[in-house]
Amino acid sequence: MSSRYQVSETTDRRVADPVYRLRDAVSGAEALVAPSLGQNLYSLAAPIRGKTIEAMIDPGATARGGFGMGNPILFPYPNRVREGRFTFGRHDVRLDVRMGGNAIHGLVADRPWKVVATSDQAAAAITATIASADHPEITRQWPFPFEFSVTYALAETTVLIDAVAKNVGEETMPFGYGIHPYFRLPLVETGRRQDCVLRVPARKQWVLDAGLLPTGEIAPVSGDRDFLAGRALGQTTLDDVYTDVPVTTGRSATVYRDPAAGAEVVVEADASFRELVIYAPPGRPLLCIEPYTCTTNAFNLQREGHDAGLLELEPGATWRGLIWITLRES
Repeated sequence: MSSRYQVSETTDRRVADPVYRLRDAVSGAEALVAPSLGQNLYSLAAPIRGKTIEAMIDPGATARGGFGMGNPILFPYPNRVREGRFTFGRHDVRLDVRMGGNAIHGLVADRPWKVVATSDQAAAAITATIASADHPEITRQWPFPFEFSVTYALAETTVLIDAVAKNVGEETMPFGYGIHPYFRLPLVETGRRQDCVLRVPARKQWVLDAGLLPTGEIAPVSGDRDFLAGRALGQTTLDDVYTDVPVTTGRSATVYRDPAAGAEVVVEADASFRELVIYAPPGRPLLCIEPYTCTTNAFNLQREGHDAGLLELEPGATWRGLIWITLRES
């Protein structure tokens, strides 16, 4: 047993049990994971300049379960699918619709996952999995059987999110994957939203219609949507789908800094994640930095001839994607 890395099962009145605490005793960082709420990482805290900083919004502030708190896992598609409908191969897929008459954010974020492993060796880690065959609500909508696992591994003040998808069916499965972490904006009560700095490494973005669905057109970032060099958020509100995200040293990096906290959140993703949604809504103290493997409504856009980033997994094949979230002194 490692004395540095610790994994323990606990309870939290704000969320459904069980909850797992991940801790690095050297850095003092801790993370909380709720497998029963879609394998949701809903807390990441670390001591910075003599004060404990919490990166995630309070899960007690929402009643939306796994979708409105922490880090919802978006699989087998992120964001919206127009009217919940698409055709792939011999299947006319009909997904349940929620927001604005569209399907949104996949099928696994509000369902219980099974914990299959924990580790306290190279990091404090927990792995949980979900199989479509175990959930009639999924198989009713999704004709492509899958198994999907996510490992959270905390070391120093970084959580590695290691996702693995497996096609256990007999046909090619289309899919996309992303995350939707809800970060506090600002990170501390003494901070101001307008002073927080955002750097988004994207040179282009998808043009969206009134329903926030891509039209198929891609435009260079400009004006108040351009955060390439990093700048204060000011009064800008965002619900944008960025693309053309350069990857250096095997990762892209989006940085959010709160000067009042002396801290920053860095979200990195491997080259599989070619899109990036930034969500900073009006009137709500939160910021979401969401790496995606594909754009919104990718199933339909791909069929229309656009390069939407849709992934396809052959029978028996697996796919892996890596994302890192770091809370550190700025």
